[in-house]
Amino acid sequence: MKAAAGPTSLDRGTRSICTDSGTRGAADIRPLVRHGDEARSGPRKRQRHCIVVIEDEPDISALLATVFDAQGYRVIAALNADSALRLVQSNHPDAITLDLGLPDRDGHQLLHELKGDERTRGIPVIVVSAYAGRLSNDDRRLVAAIVDKPFDLGDLLRITRDTLSADCPPRA
Repeated sequence: MKAAAGPTSLDRGTRSICTDSGTRGAADIRPLVRHGDEARSGPRKRQRHCIVVIEDEPDISALLATVFDAQGYRVIAALNADSALRLVQSNHPDAITLDLGLPDRDGHQLLHELKGDERTRGIPVIVVSAYAGRLSNDDRRLVAAIVDKPFDLGDLLRITRDTLSADCPPRA
């Protein structure tokens, strides 16, 4: 992985965004890695829930990554379906946010791939999309929640928190 940019200052520490080149180029995969908290307070004792954000608009992806990170989630972002599938299979996240309008593959198709794979079918998917109204009733049964764009960040955070309730400890 290559660093997309040097560390940038945030209110709660420093972060760096790493990328893995793919079909869209430089910002294809962007795991959010926090630095600084461990140096000040020692290793974290509590594991954080991991969310894979699948969103092809870089500004929205960065916004979601920043907001989820500020809420204490570990965030991995993908800008296309191929990268997202690899990330979900290799990182086993606790939840996924999925935009349906992806550049390389229809989000509906990705949803069916995720739910058809025994390794990923149990991961809750929160659809965050302007195309959420196009989900069939069968597709609606596959997702944990649906958030229409434009969305309210407070609503999205509440839905995410509810999806990752206390009954669902972070995956190892």
